[in-house]
Amino acid sequence: MNAFLIFSRLYRQENPGNRFTPEEIGLKWRSMGARDRERYFEDSNRMKNQFILENPDFKEKRNYSVRRKNRKFMNNSPEKMREELIFKEYTNKPPEKMQEK
Repeated sequence: MNAFLIFSRLYRQENPGNRFTPEEIGLKWRSMGARDRERYFEDSNRMKNQFILENPDFKEKRNYSVRRKNRKFMNNSPEKMREELIFKEYTNKPPEKMQEK
């Protein structure tokens, strides 16, 4: 969890009756000095290190949203399946993989 998210969570807990918008919390965060924010950065680093120790096999996955968007255009699309069937009828080898943009 990054420093701003930690600040946001604690800020909302300290002021339970008020409904703060993300913009208001962002303004409060930006108005704080570097020394005030340092506490939240330290907590963030501590949480990150603790997570790494507890999950040594974890590997960060990048570009999740890109893969998610392209998933519907991958192997199971009707056009892709039709292409493969037509190609297999004329040759005995599978078609080459489509190049990602």
